[in-house]
Amino acid sequence: MDQLASLSELDPRALREAWDRAFAPRRRDEREWRHAFGDGGAARLEGVGATRDGVVQACFGSLSLRGRVAGRAARLGQVVDSFVSPARRAGLSGARLLVECGVEHFRRHGGADSTAVHYGWPVGAALRVGERHLGYLPLRREVVLYAEVGAGGGSPPAEVQALAGFDARHDRLWARLAAERPSCVDHDAAFLAWRVGDHPSRSYECLGVSNGAGELAGMLVLGSGESLHPSSLAVVDWLVPEGDDDVARILIEAAKARARASGVALLLAIVPTRSRAFATLQLAGLRPHDSGRVLCARSFEPRLFERDLRAQLWTTLLDSDLV
Repeated sequence: MDQLASLSELDPRALREAWDRAFAPRRRDEREWRHAFGDGGAARLEGVGATRDGVVQACFGSLSLRGRVAGRAARLGQVVDSFVSPARRAGLSGARLLVECGVEHFRRHGGADSTAVHYGWPVGAALRVGERHLGYLPLRREVVLYAEVGAGGGSPPAEVQALAGFDARHDRLWARLAAERPSCVDHDAAFLAWRVGDHPSRSYECLGVSNGAGELAGMLVLGSGESLHPSSLAVVDWLVPEGDDDVARILIEAAKARARASGVALLLAIVPTRSRAFATLQLAGLRPHDSGRVLCARSFEPRLFERDLRAQLWTTLLDSDLV
């Protein structure tokens, strides 16, 4: 008989061993596991696992992230690390076990006063199971914006500076952006320090433009885009206020220069298709292409209607586990 328990109640070694079996040949070292569990503030891992005779058979989890929903402080959960043991995947029993974990996870960790909105990009059977049994609502089919960067070098515009570390300037920039993004994860200094600065196995570069007062007028984060295209650099986070088209153009020029210097063929980005940023990036020379991925969400915030969730939920690649 399978027993359900929160991740915090499971034997950590049993959980790690089950994860390694499920995602082989991928493995996590100690630093990666610490990062996966979050920093306890900006991010914390929540979930439910099923065990039998001390062995973890399945898990459904989400990374609960500090943010805002419908303009109010809230937490949003990025669905991650959900799996069924290879020994239990045959037939329908594995899918049923994952659904049981998911239902219990949402019962324990879904709510307007806990984690108000859970989101993710499920593929294949996970998308079908989520829609049928777990209340997933498809919000949008993601569109990749891309530009062929060409060969050669080229220096980034002089106005662009490489950013090291995250401080109050990032918080002040985020305060401007948060007013434009009513439902989103907070990409403030604390989040960026955990997600970008402290990541144990992925490398990122932050580029910014300052105004005359020394404040950040806008910034982007660059990282590998190989999960989307094998020869690409991705704008994994876009932190430019609406209407600052000159700043957007300068930053994209800098990103293209970095991509050329890296020897890749493409610069990629994903932003909400209903956002002004989607149009701004196209004006800066990026073209749209279907990603094949669907953003889904389940909301426990009664004041957030379906139409509002579709229009308001702001995500970038940094809100996913693709980069």
